[in-house]
Amino acid sequence: QGTWPGLASFYARYASQHRRKSLHRDWLEAVTYVKKNPGPKAGKNNARISPTSEPTTHAQGNQANSPSTSTGAEHQYIRTWRNALRLKEHAYLDSRTGLARRMVLRSLGEAAHMTASRFVEFGVRSIAIATGLDHTTVGSHLRALRDENDGLVTLVEEGRGTKGDLYMLTVPEDVKAAAEDLTWQKGKIHAMRPIFRELGLPAAFVYEALEHSPGLSTTDIITLTRLSRTAVSEALEVMAAWNMIARDNKRSWSVVPTTSLKDLAEYFGVMEAVAAQLHRYRIERILWKEWLSKNVNTVAELLSPGEDYPWEDFEGPPDEWALADLAFARSG
Repeated sequence: QGTWPGLASFYARYASQHRRKSLHRDWLEAVTYVKKNPGPKAGKNNARISPTSEPTTHAQGNQANSPSTSTGAEHQYIRTWRNALRLKEHAYLDSRTGLARRMVLRSLGEAAHMTASRFVEFGVRSIAIATGLDHTTVGSHLRALRDENDGLVTLVEEGRGTKGDLYMLTVPEDVKAAAEDLTWQKGKIHAMRPIFRELGLPAAFVYEALEHSPGLSTTDIITLTRLSRTAVSEALEVMAAWNMIARDNKRSWSVVPTTSLKDLAEYFGVMEAVAAQLHRYRIERILWKEWLSKNVNTVAELLSPGEDYPWEDFEGPPDEWALADLAFARSG
């Protein structure tokens, strides 16, 4: 549940079929140790009365703000993970597959922020809604990402019943020190916002770069996004035509804040495509639950709050609509 993330990450190194056995063995050893070493019965015990150390921010621009709650610590960890994502993105080539995996990673980061936990248990269909991809494509990307050496995600537990696979955001050792030294990036991390289902992944990454760093030249954007010059130029041209971005006299690009991404998504009919995808997944969910009810005896698991598809009670998009509001919103 994210209560002990350090301990969970330690056991994540074991294969899922061996994890429970290893945990049970270590628990018995810990109980035996405590029985043999009960500690002093009277007097002060500094280890018991002193609070644990507050987590450090690891970020030059945020050292004045160090929340002591577990939620604050998790958000700090997730922001450090975002730094690691920036450092590791060069490994994903400027290809359809590489760009899709970058977006899947962003969807996991967004879900982690929304739940205040580095552990993400949303199924492939939820991530498909958040990324604009098909759920089978999402599944193949997740398998590839978790199989990487020094990857950014770790499979903690395989999904069962209506629960999705449990993933943990991981800061790889080869970039850990650099990720902790980098200043945290301001603003939100977004998965695929609706309009970019129409304009494409390169446009999504270019727009993201301009949101975080206004006033960039075309060359700067190419360096930040690691996209080809052709892809960046085409994305800039299309978005400028729809007044999403504009260039000043110094030939620097910035986002036009008065242009609504939601309105453009409605104009292009993207919401209808999302609704169709949601409807298809809703039917698949019903069929899957019916199969489980006939073939699985563990009825309690069917009522788990961490279900794969938590969106059917959603009443409509908010003013600043993002696919994550559909994909990652939890029903009551």
